[in-house]
Amino acid sequence: MYCTLEDLLAQVPERTLIELTSEEMDFDSPATVNTRVVDSCIRYADELIDAHLRGRYILIT
Repeated sequence: MYCTLEDLLAQVPERTLIELTSEEMDFDSPATVNTRVVDSCIRYADELIDAHLRGRYILIT
């Protein structure tokens, strides 16, 4: 992995991540970062980076 949730939280306000990862607006429950969405986005970004680098370097997976 090229980044983690902690890395994102160091760069992006938690409130922003909560808003970006919310799949539904439920005002009755406490707002938290949807880690399932974050993990999926990180995996997607990892795959894009690897695809770009694979053309130039031998990658160890």
